Amino acid sequence: MRVDLKPILTAVAILAGLAVPRPLVATETTARPVLGLVEIARVHTGTLLQLRGMAGRGQATLRLPEHGLCVTIPLRFAAGDFGGREPAGPLRGPVRLALHDPAMIRAMVNGQDIISDMFEVGMGASSDVDIRILSGIEESFGFVLNPGLNIWAEIFGPRPVPSSCGPLDRLEDQVLSDAL
Repeated sequence: MRVDLKPILTAVAILAGLAVPRPLVATETTARPVLGLVEIARVHTGTLLQLRGMAGRGQATLRLPEHGLCVTIPLRFAAGDFGGREPAGPLRGPVRLALHDPAMIRAMVNGQDIISDMFEVGMGASSDVDIRILSGIEESFGFVLNPGLNIWAEIFGPRPVPSSCGPLDRLEDQVLSDAL
């Protein structure tokens, strides 16, 4: 018997404050703002039978929804799938992800893991996704973003460092030009 866990994980994420419930009818006509940019410059890849995987370390630039200020946090990244086929493109990186969900941004700043199955993930200029894949992985991959790089970050949370919002602003401009 096969059980689909996505609805259950989504409900848990909503209850835990990691995700915001989506309306059944789309009301937005413009692209959602880019609130975060994950960049993993170099990843290590591997395969085992049908399992393909990759892991790396990088950073996330996040715009805090409450203040509009930007911070950068280090993070670990792990991704994989059971496709067992050769990828359409290179899987060496860099991995770049645009983040659009305010609850996800708050969760990352608080040191909570982001699991792709709990959010809507897509490619291209789609306006209805929480995480948009810009490069480095395929849509079939599941992934985890783990804020922090060491055991201290696991206990006390990552240490956000104030940073420029320039990368997010440039990405926002690109999204707007792609949508036109």
